[in-house]
Parts: sequence; structure tokens; C-alpha cells
Amino acid sequence: MMDMNKNGKFFTDDEREERINKYFKHLKKITKDVDKERKSVIIPLLENIAFCIVQLEELRAYIKQNGYFEYYQNGDNQFGYKKSIATDLISQVSKNYSTFLGRLKEYIPDANLKDDELDKFQRENGIKK
Repeated sequence: MMDMNKNGKFFTDDEREERINKYFKHLKKITKDVDKERKSVIIPLLENIAFCIVQLEELRAYIKQNGYFEYYQNGDNQFGYKKSIATDLISQVSKNYSTFLGRLKEYIPDANLKDDELDKFQRENGIKK
């Protein structure tokens, strides 16, 4: 299990960048046969998808470590538990990820992806649709 550091991060900036680059390179390999015109459009999508994957990894680790709820106190008499911000964030990042992935699939003709390599990539990296 990953532990969060004192800055509220599970990965250092270098580790995060390394992970993003790893996913980006893998995605780039999957789309290597895309023509140059489309490639200029999909490169930013690949970068965003890779970034979302790493965000989701950190958010999942945070939720595993801290749970879905957090304690709050507003003044003397108002306190209790509320849904953690990580649960909202993971939902939003998942939506962004799905949107980017959907846009990517629009730009990639089916003929360029044998055995639906994006789906295989998602399965191999524990990413749910």
C-alpha cells in the first residue's frame, strides 16, 4: 500500500512525472499507426489520459488509506462525517478520463487497433471503464 507524504501526495513530483510518461509512451505505441494529421490532435489526448490514470491511482490509494468519509467540525455544535473530497475527485477524474478516451477512439479508425488495444491497455493497468 502506498503511503501519503506530508504534502498530501502519494508520489513525489518526479515519480508522478515518470508514471505519466510511462503511460503516455504505452499509449503512443498503441497509436503509432495513426496518420500524422490525426496524431497532432491525439497527442494532447494521450497526455491527458496518462495524467488521469496517475490521478486515479493516487485517489484510489488515498481512499483505501483514509476511507470514503472524513470528520468535520464547524463550530461547537456542528460536526460529524461527510463524504471525503477524494470521492468527489475520483468521480470527476473518471468522467474526464472517459471523455478523453471516447474522443481518442473517435480519432482512431478501428483498423488501426488490433484486438482493441485501448481496452487491453485499460485491463492491464487496472483501469475500469
